[in-house]
Amino acid sequence: MYHFLTSIRFMFLWMIGLCLSAIGALIGVSVLLPVLTRLVVSLPFMPAAGTAQTVVYMALFAIGSGIPLGLLIGSVQKSLVRQKFHVEFRWWLFVSVLGAIFGVIVSEFVALTMADQLGSYIDQLRQFNNVRPPDVRALAIYIVLLYSPPIVMMSILQTLVLRLYTRASWLWVLAHIVSAIVFSTLLYTLILTGGLFIFVGWLGVLLLVLSPGIITGFTLLFLMTLIRKPWWPEEI
Repeated sequence: MYHFLTSIRFMFLWMIGLCLSAIGALIGVSVLLPVLTRLVVSLPFMPAAGTAQTVVYMALFAIGSGIPLGLLIGSVQKSLVRQKFHVEFRWWLFVSVLGAIFGVIVSEFVALTMADQLGSYIDQLRQFNNVRPPDVRALAIYIVLLYSPPIVMMSILQTLVLRLYTRASWLWVLAHIVSAIVFSTLLYTLILTGGLFIFVGWLGVLLLVLSPGIITGFTLLFLMTLIRKPWWPEEI
């Protein structure tokens, strides 16, 4: 009974913690990026224009976004796992930040691809030339393609730590991929049915927000309890 209650508590804190850390990361990015941008622009060797400037800004955005995201989510995950399983999870924050930075870089390339299509759509609106409403399915997919790379890349690098504790750390990556698919499916359903604008739809919004935490939380419990390694680093 004790393990069941602590698992329920872990899941509740996990879902709430991930939501709050994601919101905190957005706030941190909105504060950190303008400061970094002013600092970099004032440097004497900053390129005036061209590809070099684009690369610098992309690197700046990746670092300024990846560090708050990796630190906040990684800290919440590590803290809850330490409370539940009494493990150290050494290097967890480092690999989380590194994975988030790499993931943001992937998202930037996705955004550049989307920018071309968005530009053509804006031109159609200006000229009123065969204007078509945006495809809801494509919109949901693009949103997931933008937000999921940092999370998936974090999970990939986190397996370097997790493999010391479980025999199937690859399930951790799979859980994040599945959560992205579930998130996109729920988002598409809510947008298509107009669920965002009715009372019942807000229940769907709540499920949409909590779905990544539900999937990844249960996966981590499964990895750390049912298919754990016989000895953890702390027990050697």
